[in-house]
Amino acid sequence: MNGRYVLMSVLFLLHGFQLKAQLLWEISGNGLQKSSWIFGTYHLATNQYLKEHPGVFNRFKKSGILITEANLFEQNLMNVFMQHCLLPDSIRISDSLSAHELKILDSLISENPPLFIDDKKPAYIANIVTTKMLQKQSSDADSGDSEKLEMALMRQSVNDGKESLFLESAEFQIGLLLDSLTLHEQFEMLRGLIRMPEDSLISAKYRAQLQLPELWEEQNLDAMYALFRDDIYFREMEDYLVIQRNIKWTKILTDWLTKGTCFIAVGAMHLPGKSGLIELLRTAGFQVRPVKYR
Repeated sequence: MNGRYVLMSVLFLLHGFQLKAQLLWEISGNGLQKSSWIFGTYHLATNQYLKEHPGVFNRFKKSGILITEANLFEQNLMNVFMQHCLLPDSIRISDSLSAHELKILDSLISENPPLFIDDKKPAYIANIVTTKMLQKQSSDADSGDSEKLEMALMRQSVNDGKESLFLESAEFQIGLLLDSLTLHEQFEMLRGLIRMPEDSLISAKYRAQLQLPELWEEQNLDAMYALFRDDIYFREMEDYLVIQRNIKWTKILTDWLTKGTCFIAVGAMHLPGKSGLIELLRTAGFQVRPVKYR
């Protein structure tokens, strides 16, 4: 059961068919006057990726509309996020974990100055730990002057005077991350992370999932999707975390694509599979083909 909760945090950092190892796809046909593009992002990637791959950035610059999952510059977003992070007043992390578990958790987070996490939901803490693990595997880790890839695109979009559209609210995404599981399930998720160094099964799952940064940089959608499809816990969560959102997004995109040339940036795990955006857009009548940019 712990594998299910461990996997959930990994999915939020990304969100079957032969996809030719591509992250960038051209959308045309179905009455469109000009092509648009859809790009599979990785939520830990930074603006350095755009500098190193001008083929992606050039398509973005050609577009008149930027479409992303949510508005990361939404007013009061941090306040909303922190409200969702808080535990009920009667529950504290220090009262719910053993001294041994707390010691391991402290070593996994290892912030200086220390983060105050005693009143934070386990899902929030687990996401911090998972993010740190994945950052260690990524060659595109944050540097002092870097900015997350999606935020860089949004900032550039404003500077260029492009229209920006969002597939869902940031608060909805926060709720998916922090409120989809009961507190009991969240504590089980956190304990699974804490036990990882001592539990060979959980550790093996994580070693596989920590390949994601490398697979994304290789543009290997097939391998990324196969990694999750092999996991029974992903199949439990796929419907509400990926499939239902993809179906909703496809209906929205079918309308928005008629507005002009769009650059769509969404988590890479929303692209592959029978219910991925690539196949859903094709079913809706569009031609979707991979674009090489290296």
